[in-house]
Amino acid sequence: MKYYLYIFSCSKGRYVGITSNLHKRKTEHIRKYGEIKFHTIKFFYDRKEAIEIEKDIIERVGTNNLLNKNIQGSCPSNKARRKLRLIHLGKKVSKETKEKISRAHLGKKASDETKKKMSKERLGSKNGFFGKKHSKEAKNKNSKAHLGKKASDETKDRMSIAHKKRWIKRKRKQYIKEILTNIKLEW
Repeated sequence: MKYYLYIFSCSKGRYVGITSNLHKRKTEHIRKYGEIKFHTIKFFYDRKEAIEIEKDIIERVGTNNLLNKNIQGSCPSNKARRKLRLIHLGKKVSKETKEKISRAHLGKKASDETKKKMSKERLGSKNGFFGKKHSKEAKNKNSKAHLGKKASDETKDRMSIAHKKRWIKRKRKQYIKEILTNIKLEW
């Protein structure tokens, strides 16, 4: 099955999406938003790949600049998050409850998706080591600790895979830039 990545613009804003039935989806958008300017960017045979590119475009452009309420239904809207925050604001959790929560999470392993989210939350200025540098003593200590150690073949393979993933991600960013410039939309 083909999955189409598309963008449309109308008087209310812009929308990024994927669909397997372009005609049906276009008709739905016209009913909802009126006159639209529709751009089909690319088609994919793999739904996951289409969703990844869609997510990357939405993250790059930002949901504030789009009619999209969220990315593939993955998170509550900002309005819903504000309401939830206000409900719990000022409430204190007892030590007993904290211990129960701690026991409930013992032995659980975070999914890859959760690990990625946690990693993103610690990027840049949110990282505890942001703006700091290791002292010369610390650098020497780390250097001495790793002298003579050789990575196993398994570790080398993992490092190689991680490097390839970074390269693919960089290429995907370039691809998205090309997409946005080719359709000549002012984001």
